[in-house]
Amino acid sequence: MTLNDNTEIVHSESLEKDGREQVEVRIEKPVYGGFHSASCWLPDYRWENIEGFSDEEIEKFLDEIVIYKWRIFTESSFNRYLKVIKRFCKYLAAKFQTSHLTMFEAEKYIQEYIDVREARGLSADTLNTDLSALCKVFGRRTIEFRHPPRHGAHLKNDPTKYNTETGETTRDVALISGLRRRELGHLKVDDIKFIDFETVHIFSVGKGGKHNRTVLKGIVAVEKLKEYISCAEKMNNDFLLTKAEAHVPDGLHYCRAMCAQITYNAVLQEMENDPAKRAEYI
Repeated sequence: MTLNDNTEIVHSESLEKDGREQVEVRIEKPVYGGFHSASCWLPDYRWENIEGFSDEEIEKFLDEIVIYKWRIFTESSFNRYLKVIKRFCKYLAAKFQTSHLTMFEAEKYIQEYIDVREARGLSADTLNTDLSALCKVFGRRTIEFRHPPRHGAHLKNDPTKYNTETGETTRDVALISGLRRRELGHLKVDDIKFIDFETVHIFSVGKGGKHNRTVLKGIVAVEKLKEYISCAEKMNNDFLLTKAEAHVPDGLHYCRAMCAQITYNAVLQEMENDPAKRAEYI
């Protein structure tokens, strides 16, 4: 979705995050010198990595994001949610000795159901999946109900910190190329063409199947890409990143903004050093 001011709103496929399936809605707005950006995770409407947007702008984006609220993005999610709803209905039928309850009546017992399940010793991940499914059906938000935090949910997701070598590799490629996560995951070694010692062209498929060519300049960027290509070739991997690297849970959105800022500053410096270069960028 593209808004009138060229703000782009896109969503991911269903992702495994914090032990359950979630969907990331990504917002990017081109501005002078880079991007304003933010991520909203559904079904919790949890915001992360807000860069440049005001509180008022974030509030307005909720009107656009709400269209994703009712969607179930994979068949596996649908089947899992269906099982949850059947168990909830069975619980209510046993409690009231009838299956003839309205949605309004059943909704009142969501919290009770979660509490009962928690008392039985079910895991936090299971309880969060149950609550997500029920909120999807009843049009509620999980933050409206008391429920145990997921394992690791108390840890702040800092996109500038990578705890694994896998994350470091993905971050470096993202910073160099400025590609989105999905584009990185589909990037093949043959999609990278070295023009000279400081210029490389990257061919990728972006949103909506659009074919893009990204032009990168810089000796460091070229050498790093050659290093990662060498690693991929040693593993007989057609893709630049391994599957594990392409699916690291670390936030990569800031990398795209940083790449845009770095590229902008480099081009600006180049034109200041050689005014004739300006014609190449106009």
